Amino acid sequence: MTDDMIRALAKNGGVMGINFGEGFLNPKDAELLKKAISNISYNEPSLTGKALDQYAADEAHRDLKPQQTFATIDDAVAHIDHAVKIAGIDHVGIGSDFDGISSPPKGLEDISKMPALKAALRKKGYSEADVRKIFGGNTLRVLREVAGK
Repeated sequence: MTDDMIRALAKNGGVMGINFGEGFLNPKDAELLKKAISNISYNEPSLTGKALDQYAADEAHRDLKPQQTFATIDDAVAHIDHAVKIAGIDHVGIGSDFDGISSPPKGLEDISKMPALKAALRKKGYSEADVRKIFGGNTLRVLREVAGK
């Protein structure tokens, strides 16, 4: 998202979920991901039946995972910090996308590493209340506002 988009989201009361996916946190990872995506063929096959099913299955299992990942927990903290500076503490959350990314940042390989992210945010100067907002409080606020409860 651009800074203007982040400001507009905040103005409308929304929450931006920071995604940990390769390509979002570190420019080196973004470049590797662009190269992997550029190798994908977008030609529609002229297949039918089982041959088409097998083609689709093969495409679904194609590994776009880069050979290496450059992003770290520090990159995630920097993105959170930037979004907070642009939108304000009430409009930033965690999006992670652990279920959809292939190369999480070093230090944030899975959900068990979230305490390390909390500690890194505290070290950066975020209060306990701020960390609670980022780690779900803001998202719950928006859900309550939308659902009316």
